[in-house]
Amino acid sequence: MGPVRIRSMASGAVSLLLVIILCLTVTSCSADSTRDDREQDGGGSTRTSPTVVSVTGGTVRGAHTALDTSFYGIPYAAPPVGDQRWRSPQPVVPWPGIRNATKKAHPCLQGSPDDGGLGEQSDEDCLFVNVHVPATDTNSGTDGGLTSSPGPNGDTGGGAGNDRVGDGRLPVMFWIHGGGFVGGSANEYDGSLLAAAGRVIVVSVEYRLGILGYLALPSLNAEGGQSGNSQSENGQPQPGDSGTYAVQDITAALRWVRDNIAAFHGDPGNVTVFGESAGAIGTCALLASPPAAGLFHRAIVQSGPCSWPFLAMPDAERTGTDVARRLGCADPARAAACMRALPARDVLAAADQQTDILSPFPWAPVTGGRTLPAPLSTAIATGTFAKVPVIIGTVKDEGRIFTEPWSDRAGRLTDQQVNEILDQHFHDRIGAVLRDYPPGSAPPTERLARVITDALFTCPSVTSASMLTRAGVPVFSYEFDLPGSAPYVPDTLPGASHGWELGYLIPDADRQWPGKVHRELSATMIAYWTRFAATGNPNTPPAGAADGRNGVGAAGRTLPTTSPPTWPVRTTEQAQTLTITPGDIHPISTLADDHHCATWQR
Repeated sequence: MGPVRIRSMASGAVSLLLVIILCLTVTSCSADSTRDDREQDGGGSTRTSPTVVSVTGGTVRGAHTALDTSFYGIPYAAPPVGDQRWRSPQPVVPWPGIRNATKKAHPCLQGSPDDGGLGEQSDEDCLFVNVHVPATDTNSGTDGGLTSSPGPNGDTGGGAGNDRVGDGRLPVMFWIHGGGFVGGSANEYDGSLLAAAGRVIVVSVEYRLGILGYLALPSLNAEGGQSGNSQSENGQPQPGDSGTYAVQDITAALRWVRDNIAAFHGDPGNVTVFGESAGAIGTCALLASPPAAGLFHRAIVQSGPCSWPFLAMPDAERTGTDVARRLGCADPARAAACMRALPARDVLAAADQQTDILSPFPWAPVTGGRTLPAPLSTAIATGTFAKVPVIIGTVKDEGRIFTEPWSDRAGRLTDQQVNEILDQHFHDRIGAVLRDYPPGSAPPTERLARVITDALFTCPSVTSASMLTRAGVPVFSYEFDLPGSAPYVPDTLPGASHGWELGYLIPDADRQWPGKVHRELSATMIAYWTRFAATGNPNTPPAGAADGRNGVGAAGRTLPTTSPPTWPVRTTEQAQTLTITPGDIHPISTLADDHHCATWQR
């Protein structure tokens, strides 16, 4: 979605998690990058040595802390630069010696901070993953890193989790960041606490963004359709595959996980993809993508519905052709080659920009090629999608943060201005919209926010959950809120907005909690999410985890007293949703009515 940056179970086991979180409110357990450098350079650090692991392309050295062993900037594909721009990700270029993976690498190229991007921090050479491996004994802080001498195929064979299940492999959680398809970075999320508390391997991915990740052109499709490996069974050229380079990147990173995660004691047969906002829509794209089939086994979709209107190839080609003309690359047959010869930042500067959340996204996954033959809704209807368990949900008031473009342009909004905005974007149902969201029912900006929440997030997520449920997929729905939080945008009401659940699910290692109830909320969410990653059910710990004191895998911690409520699986007869708030978690059956979904689903 928009380019946003947001920085029970068996009694006795989320206690360990609370101990971890509580200790981090007093002192940070995170790695100190200066000490990591001194350590590698012989500077006399007293910290445990970073770990060395063999992966595709060479050997990497990570940094060990009391929580985990972290590896940053591991290449999963060759740099997509020069002639490789707007091509499928290519094999990793091997490197000599031991690569320093204690420092974060560049995010993918994006706009300036004024445009919600990371600006000069970003670079076109960006196809990296970060990996967080939990320590063996998080409670005591003993060395749980990987051994420093890799064995055959890079498998180190020891450390990193004696409390693992089955054959000793940990579940893998593969994180896809959001940012409106044009911004964001894996580096903005510290997966160390999620890994340590949830007993999972956390992998996060950098993928191409904006025009570099989603450009479609007739000349690019001609390249793809005529390539030697794109022949159909009858020998005819297949469709091209432009407009999906970001999805191809993510798929390549999943193949890297399949081939390498065992070296980190992860289970390549138990991978959960989870993403928020644009990352959630990327997760939905994977569900419908034939090349991604079999590379993951569960999916979590946060604030990015699978019924999102993916771009169709003809429309995307028109957008790309317009940009090519602006860059002086007007010859359709040579547009791709011409644009590859230009500096990447010049290409980025010429790209269309989205003005607000209600306007079409110029850069997003494109359907009609080999990577995404059809939208997920079509794939579900035809049965050609990944039939894996799914968690899907939203924040109660997603839309508040997205009202800022109108407030910035017009100052304090009036009801009349909101009526005009609604009529512009929802003219075909304006009567029903004004009936459900009448002037005076809330402050004008809050009223607009409610429409954005319901029209773009909650109700499409309800539709997505219903489609998946009817297709026989186990679905667990949720709605997150922080009712007492101060308004983020003027003229709106208290409560959470888009992305606010991430501070609880993927908290920074030095997160300062405003109170015990918030620490417990984080503990509960991590427990739900990681149990789902381990077993496909947020209520079920891994096998052998019935004893909280000797729990294994994701069940190595639960709430210290009573269990949180059972999270009901959605059925065609009963569409229950788990509301998740500080101190109050319970299922409801009124989500669609609460958000006027009858108006948005017709």
